[in-house]
This record gives sequence, structure tokens and C-alpha cells, in this order.
Amino acid sequence: MEHRTKPVVYWVLQDNQVTANLIDFFELIQTRVKEFLTLKFLVPEASTKTLKQVSKLNPVIFGVAHGQKQNSYEGYALKKEQLADHAFSDGLKFWQALLLDDLGGGILLQTRLGVPNEKNVAGIVVQIPTPLGSSGNEEKIFYAWIHLAKTNNVPVVGYELLSLASRWTLAPSLMDGLITTQEASWDYLNSPDADLDTKIWRIPRFEGRFFSPATHPLWRKGMGLRYTSHDIPDGKTILYIAHNVAMTYEYKDLLRHLAPMGKDLHLMFSCGKDQVRGSHTHQQIIETICRNELPCFSFSFHDINRPSEITMADALVCCADCYSAEVASAVGIPTIIFDAMVPENVQGYKIWIQTSRALVRHVKQIISRRNEETELSYILIDITKKTLGSRTRKGKIKGNING
Repeated sequence: MEHRTKPVVYWVLQDNQVTANLIDFFELIQTRVKEFLTLKFLVPEASTKTLKQVSKLNPVIFGVAHGQKQNSYEGYALKKEQLADHAFSDGLKFWQALLLDDLGGGILLQTRLGVPNEKNVAGIVVQIPTPLGSSGNEEKIFYAWIHLAKTNNVPVVGYELLSLASRWTLAPSLMDGLITTQEASWDYLNSPDADLDTKIWRIPRFEGRFFSPATHPLWRKGMGLRYTSHDIPDGKTILYIAHNVAMTYEYKDLLRHLAPMGKDLHLMFSCGKDQVRGSHTHQQIIETICRNELPCFSFSFHDINRPSEITMADALVCCADCYSAEVASAVGIPTIIFDAMVPENVQGYKIWIQTSRALVRHVKQIISRRNEETELSYILIDITKKTLGSRTRKGKIKGNING
């Protein structure tokens, strides 16, 4: 039988790009994709602190050498020639805007990377720098990797650490693909204002939260749950239903309104051991009272005392503000409170609505946004297929990628 070498994807890390949560998440992703590709993390040799932090990822060290020629008219003329007549949308030419910056200085700088001699590299992933959060050295290494990728005809994909919903789109425009973690960045980069012609993905919230420097401990506790929860089918929008037996009728009515969208939904019912009526458990009460509505959905039951399971949901829905709603909204999960007795209102991630029409509208929007997402493992596999010329954002693969 012919042995085929797995494709390799390089993921470049620098000093400002690692947290303990992100490192653990990357280790999990390495395991998830190992059947299909080899994910290698590369770190500059000068980043000794980062190398120590990511040691569990078995990082590959690469060298960085900077060559520089000081101020000269030759350097100025060469830069101006390369910029040619390219201009901003309002007509200002690039060389004119840069005249008093590096271009005016006539400084020529070249960054060389000492990378492994590997033939099977199918893609390179780098963090997108921003002027408000990246050092000059990080930017030089970033552009050196882009040059190396383009020279060798290898797709280069940029990922979001700091928000890409910003005025600076030059770096994103150089990418063959972009990985976003925030809805605001996704919306902006897909808008005419950004004017980008590249493939754009958005990873789901349960993955994107690990790219934040302010990850809530609840996300860390819920890491990987979505990959191993066999009760929840792939491809469905997940609603956490904060059920309470004190509002049995209201929750039955809630399910009745959600039923027409049932084929797209999975319901996670919270259950409490103290919520019993006679000899019936909380789960039995739901199964009995909602027996006509439940066949419209896939569903599962979850102990209310394990709040980390909320992180698997795309949104939480309840019939009155409650403990679970407070937890979900506090960690950034959209929370819908369907309560006809309370005036409509929005506070952070919480929204109060009074009508079934508003309920349906909001849930449809959640389904639509969920359909924009692609898990990181699928993105990495997509990169190895070299399909980045298309703006198609979702795909399925055969095989098991559950770690």
C-alpha cells in the first residue's frame, strides 16, 4: 500500500500571541487534526520566553536576520519605483503618503528567515499585526513570512488576535485567507468598506474565546466539550433552555414557538435534582409536558450545576431572568429572555422580548450567524486543499476529528 505523507501547516507564534489558555487550546487542535495533517508551531529563536511557554507544543525554532542599508537616494528611488503609481481610493499616491516616513529616509531593510527545509508545507498561518498592538520586530517577521509564502507559492492565512474591525486593512489584504474570532470583524471584512477579495472564515465562540487575552475561566473549564459531546449532533444551532418547573406552561409555550425551526435546532435542557414534582424528576416532567413539541428537535439534558456546559451553546433562551441567564450573558453568550411581563430591553448580551414574533426573529438570526462559522480544524484542512481562491466558507470532510 502506498504511504502518503501528510501535509504540514505552519502556525507562527511570536511574543505577544500566547496565553496559557491558548496554548492548551492549540494542543487540543493538534490532536484533533493529526489524522489529516501535521500542525507545527514555529517560534523565533530570540523569543526565549515564548519558547518556554509553548514547550508542550514541541515548537520548531526559526532564525531571523535583519539586513539594513542606511539613508540613501538609491533606497528612496527603489522604493518609489516599486510603489509606482498605486494610490489610495481618494487619489493620494502611496509614495506621497510615505515621503516623510520610511520612504523619505531611503532605508532598505530585508528580513531573512531561517526555516526548516520541508517540502510538504501546505499552508502558513500568521497573526495579523495592527499599529495599536504590535511591535516593529513582529511586523517585520510577519511580512517576511508573507514574502516567503508568496515566493514558494504556499497559501498564507492571517488570524485575528486583536480586532480586525479597524481602519487598517493593508495587512489583511495581503492574505490568501483570514480567520476571524469576532462577529464585528467578520461583518466589517466582508463589507464594501473593507473591499477585500479573499476567503474569510469565522470560528465559533467556543474556540474564538481562547484567542482573547481575557478568557473567562468558564471557557477554560468547557474547553473541548463541544468536540466530545456525542448527544449533540453537528451542524445544528444549539440553544441552552434554562428550564424551571415553576414555569412549566411558559416553557411548553416557548417550545411551541420554536418548533417550526426545530430541524435547525438542538435544545440543551438544564435540569436540577431539586426540581421534582411528586415522584417525577425534572427530566421526566419536561418529557411528559412537552411530549408533543420535543419530536420537532434534537435535544439533551444537562445538570444545572455544571455551568461550563453552557459554553457549548450558541445562545441561551429562558422565560424569566435567572441564574443560568446571568452566567451565560456574563461570558458573552447571547441570552434571550422571553417574558411578556417585563418591558423589552437590552443590557450587554441580555435581551428581553415580549412577543413570539420577536422570539422567532432573534432565533432565526442566531441560526443565520451560526451558519457563518467554521471550526478551526476544518479551516486547517481546507488550507491544505488549497481552495483559498474561493470565498466558500464551509465544508465537510470524511473521517473523525474528535480528539
